[in-house]
Amino acid sequence: MKKDFILEEKINLIENTSLLSKLTAWSAGLALSSMVILGFILKRNHLLYVETNTLKFILDFFLVCGLFVLSLVIHEGIHGFFFKCFGGKKVTYGFKAGMFYAASFNSFYTRFQYSVIAGAPFIVLNSLYFMLGKTHPIIASLLFSMHTAGCVGDFYYLYVLLKKSKGIFVKDTETGMSIYRKKENRDPKFR
Repeated sequence: MKKDFILEEKINLIENTSLLSKLTAWSAGLALSSMVILGFILKRNHLLYVETNTLKFILDFFLVCGLFVLSLVIHEGIHGFFFKCFGGKKVTYGFKAGMFYAASFNSFYTRFQYSVIAGAPFIVLNSLYFMLGKTHPIIASLLFSMHTAGCVGDFYYLYVLLKKSKGIFVKDTETGMSIYRKKENRDPKFR
């Protein structure tokens, strides 16, 4: 980064086991609570039913699993798309610490840009699940719940960024992100 910027904070999402444990707990809680809430809504609207056809249940189970794996790929692809849209260098995809990721290591973004990068997959995919829910409410509800729970790391990044004032820059790193701020002019005549 240029000489007029200083490192304000490093977020190490990959190697910080304490943070990963907290995010995993939040993810599990979010998945469970969203499934309960969506189940209540489906039951209240008479959309929840018990399927007695075992073969259909098994096929639906594998369909949900396959669609969820596909959604992971699409989720990371959306991150990658926005990394590139905002001028990111090479986008890398991988799996580390139990998480799939898209990254543009050592690329810098404004707070707004990184917030879009972090939040876009949640908005895009869950909008698709909402539309799918009109014809397949149970499958859409399960996908919505699992995907929302999988967005916990993105939500954490958004939380960190929203606490920061404007004027920061975010560097995407191999372990998370680093937040930079412009140096204040320390010359007394500029105070």
